[in-house]
Amino acid sequence: MEEDTGLYDVQVNSADQRLRVFDSAQRRWRQVCSSPANELLASISCEEVGFVSVVNYSITSVPEASGDGGEFFCVRQEELSHGKKIKDSLFPCDCESREVLTLLCQDCGRRSFAADRIVGGVDARQGSWPWQVSLEYDGVHQCGGSIISNRWIVSAAHCFPERHRFVNRWRVLLGSIFNKPVNANVAEVKTIVYHSSYLPFVDANIDDNSRDIAVLALTQPLTFNEYIQPICLPAYGQRLIDGQIGTGDSGGPFVAEDCLSKTSRHRLLGVVSWGTGCAMAKKPGVYTRVSRFLPWISTAMRHSECFYRVQHADAGSGGCDTSMLKDRGTNRAFNTVEISFCNCVMIAMRSYMQQPDLMAHQ
Repeated sequence: MEEDTGLYDVQVNSADQRLRVFDSAQRRWRQVCSSPANELLASISCEEVGFVSVVNYSITSVPEASGDGGEFFCVRQEELSHGKKIKDSLFPCDCESREVLTLLCQDCGRRSFAADRIVGGVDARQGSWPWQVSLEYDGVHQCGGSIISNRWIVSAAHCFPERHRFVNRWRVLLGSIFNKPVNANVAEVKTIVYHSSYLPFVDANIDDNSRDIAVLALTQPLTFNEYIQPICLPAYGQRLIDGQIGTGDSGGPFVAEDCLSKTSRHRLLGVVSWGTGCAMAKKPGVYTRVSRFLPWISTAMRHSECFYRVQHADAGSGGCDTSMLKDRGTNRAFNTVEISFCNCVMIAMRSYMQQPDLMAHQ
């Protein structure tokens, strides 16, 4: 995936795949000097512009006579971390090695078939929205979801009430516009992580749908084709622009075409949370604002194997080892809180963001 817009602070030039970051003080683009933090920097850079994962990265030499002399950033490795803009970890430098980072991000947000909006339009064609999936529990559709990588789905926390918390009874239906397709593409679910501060799960009497977000890890990686594709996440700091919007059922995507990109691609701006009716006049549809949860999503994805080991440590016993659960409590290292049910099937992960995380669309 290559992104070259001139409108984001971070870009990967489509001609040479070099990472460039905008120096707002000097009003110029700088390449990023190679460092021992290349792998982490490549991952964070793709993430910052909404592309979830890096396919590969490498270094390339910049000749003295290239015209790029002095146009470099170097990395403060100790300040580099996921969920933080990379500009905060960079400083202008001469880059004595004259070796700079190049990278390729996982493509996303593109489709092979055009589509009309469903409300007031026509039925969707297969492949029109290749990132949209159906989440089924015991073979019955419960919620929608969105593919964000070959192993991860984004949905809403409210889709996973206590009565539906056995992971092995969930499955993901992909690449189809029908509930019961003849040749279904079905993926099994490995782990479900939902936001621990989604308050209706703490107290059913609380009427607060803030932080209504969850991610699902799949047991096997998906094979992308014209009917199955990931959606881009928002770029850090990206704002909603009216127009080119699609909606779905609970957990499904609120999507906008990215008008800032030279390449037509779609981004997941919201997750369907709740609303009154369907596209009713003067009745809001409420969505979880995905941009507020980019660090949360990143953390959940990066620590999924730890979550999985915790959940399934006692799988052979056929039930939960309550003594293990009692001792673990809150895991400060990963900012998580365990929610224990018989089968140990879910993890709730806390985030301390104070910004508004819901948005309404009428």
